[in-house]
Amino acid sequence: MSLIVDEHRQYLSDRNRLDAFTRAIDELVKPGSVVVDLGAGTGIMGLLACRAGGRRVYCIEQTSLIGLAREIARANGFDDRITFIKELSTQAQLPERADVVVADQIGRFGFDAGILEYFSDARRRFLKPEGVLLPSRIDLILAPVDREDLRRQVEFWNESPAGFDYRPARKLAVNTGYPSKFQAQDLLASPAIFARSTQPNAPLRYQASRHRWRSREPAISMASAGGSRHNCHPVSPCRTDRSSPSLSGGETFFSRLIDL
Repeated sequence: MSLIVDEHRQYLSDRNRLDAFTRAIDELVKPGSVVVDLGAGTGIMGLLACRAGGRRVYCIEQTSLIGLAREIARANGFDDRITFIKELSTQAQLPERADVVVADQIGRFGFDAGILEYFSDARRRFLKPEGVLLPSRIDLILAPVDREDLRRQVEFWNESPAGFDYRPARKLAVNTGYPSKFQAQDLLASPAIFARSTQPNAPLRYQASRHRWRSREPAISMASAGGSRHNCHPVSPCRTDRSSPSLSGGETFFSRLIDL
């Protein structure tokens, strides 16, 4: 449980993310609004919705974190407006439809935390016809990078640990995502959007595109680095970037090694 709490400490420490969601919720949630928070975690989105004037917030969380979220809501005086539901959102039932459905389940690469499934279900069962999903759009961004340390993580499986042949594991390792931090000098070419989620009034899915890079210099070890960028509102894009088009230093990204 303590490791999960620390993971949420990292989320709450991400000022870009938190500021963007705060601005979006302040704009979208009106006095009297009904809000659904999918995968509520410690309940920050529900707290923001209450502060913005939401009449009723449904925080859906299937893990034991829901108990902590309830205590935090009570500590902030919002427990009378938040209903906590310990359930997977696709199995939860609500007594009314919502004006806003919010979730920050984009994971490290836009779809690996299940937001496509959860948002599609929430739009169909929870959202009012004129309601809004937040975020409204997700972009997936890729760039080729040169990182010898990532190469070494994969090549470890060719080193015969304890004298045994572990080479079959390398086939899995070379196609595994490795959370990493990249600097501008790691990039071999400019990042590009290769997939974008459809607009919020359409079935939620990604539209992919092809992109060809010309490397700035020869690479000894190469990986594809990717991240996701989500727009909080279709009209006023107060954006929170898990990556940016420049893949600026200090960000955390999903990387996948290319077996050259």
